[in-house]
Amino acid sequence: MTTTSDHLADVSEQLAALAAAMEVWATRDVSKPQPQVRQAANDAMTALDTALDDLHELRRTLDAEMFEADRIQDARVNRILAQIAAFHSYQPNILAAIPQADHKTGMCIIGGCHDHVPFPASA
Repeated sequence: MTTTSDHLADVSEQLAALAAAMEVWATRDVSKPQPQVRQAANDAMTALDTALDDLHELRRTLDAEMFEADRIQDARVNRILAQIAAFHSYQPNILAAIPQADHKTGMCIIGGCHDHVPFPASA
């Protein structure tokens, strides 16, 4: 399977070829025939076309890798949610029976509620 790194290497190779061809093209003198300069322009166009093709392939590969990573992450989250649901169905009222905080005094009874209800000052 071709990876995003493989495609990046292909794009880098084409960009290097493009840079070399453009350096030759920059030396053109339109007052005289220069077939090697004209060939460099053709090479630059080929490198551009190939780089664009490689970029499109890179995008397709990245999209597929992202889809697969999301699928795996979704499966992991679903397993965790199933474990939580199983715990709550086994002990359905355990959290409902424990008050999170005494809202009259502002005292936090179990951990986690201090973000919403301030702890009283220590005595």
